[in-house]
Amino acid sequence: MAAHAAEPEEGSGTTRIPVDLGATGFYKALPPGGRLARLWAAIGLLLGRRLAMVVRDDHVFVIVMAAFVGITSGAAAGLLLTWIEFAIDSFPRPSGGVDAVRWAVVLAVPVVGGIAAGLLRLFAARVIDEPLANGVPAVVEAIATRGGGLSGRAGILCGLGTGVTIASGGSVGHEG
Repeated sequence: MAAHAAEPEEGSGTTRIPVDLGATGFYKALPPGGRLARLWAAIGLLLGRRLAMVVRDDHVFVIVMAAFVGITSGAAAGLLLTWIEFAIDSFPRPSGGVDAVRWAVVLAVPVVGGIAAGLLRLFAARVIDEPLANGVPAVVEAIATRGGGLSGRAGILCGLGTGVTIASGGSVGHEG
């Protein structure tokens, strides 16, 4: 980072050293997209600039960003587990009653879950017109070809579909 001359702030009597935001990566133009995407990018850009002004050491900045990513990822994982638990409780469980009814439930629950997950994918393909990420390979492909750009709406729909599929007995992991 280039050395800067200290500049006194007006009326405060303190000296403030300006921060070269070009070295931090927070000078990029906002990406094109919808209103919500532009608002989200603007908020991230503003917070990143403020953080870069407060935290001048690159190592501290990386640690703060890593903590933020970890907390956000943990919250998302908690939401996914809560959704899976809710979806499991929404499907009927076979009880010790009549064998014919119990077998009907055992056979019907995965079928209903598969239909619900399929309808969710159909809704995503037709209504929001965005490709859904199909597990880890799709994330790796997005990083390699689109600079890591993944759709938030597609991610939410994948999480909902994962919850329905796992709750109804589908053989998938938490990745979906």
